[in-house]
Amino acid sequence: MPDIIETTEKTITVTVDEAFRITTANVSIPEHTNRTITLATNKDGASFTIVGNKGKFSLSGTALTFEGADFKDHGDNNYHVKIKATKGNETAEKTLTVTIDNPNTGGNPDDDGGFHITTADVSTPEQINKVITLATNKGGASFTIVGGADKNRFSLNGDELTFKATFFNSRRNNPLIVLRLKPPEWIQIPASLRLKKSSL
Repeated sequence: MPDIIETTEKTITVTVDEAFRITTANVSIPEHTNRTITLATNKDGASFTIVGNKGKFSLSGTALTFEGADFKDHGDNNYHVKIKATKGNETAEKTLTVTIDNPNTGGNPDDDGGFHITTADVSTPEQINKVITLATNKGGASFTIVGGADKNRFSLNGDELTFKATFFNSRRNNPLIVLRLKPPEWIQIPASLRLKKSSL
């Protein structure tokens, strides 16, 4: 009787454990705002400590608290703290950053924080006076009309810009003025008003 040869197969899987790490992300906050950040790792049961200078940070358990700060117009608005996490024999470190948001952007990330007139262009029917409330991205501004081809059609009282009624002109229905505003610096900004042809 011939020898019986047995064969078998098995797939061996090797799992590489993920390295122990801190998963807490950097944060951005408004100025003058305290913020508590919950620290976390990719494995449960870790404890945390602050490594080095605490600065504006304090730590209690997994709660990392940042003490509110002013936004600096020409300074560094990023605050850093190094955190060490420990779980058994595993340790991990990460530098977290809290960024103070520019208060002058009004939530618009494209705003550079400079001094701007925020009043939008408007449309109005012909033969109707239009009062436009002027505004800026910073409080306390004053306004002056300083030029523009149609400045005589506008009058200004405080922050109220009034456009004097006129007829629709199909070839020229976009009167223009130039406004000047102040607080800390003078800036000239073009403003426009578009006329709509009346249905009458």
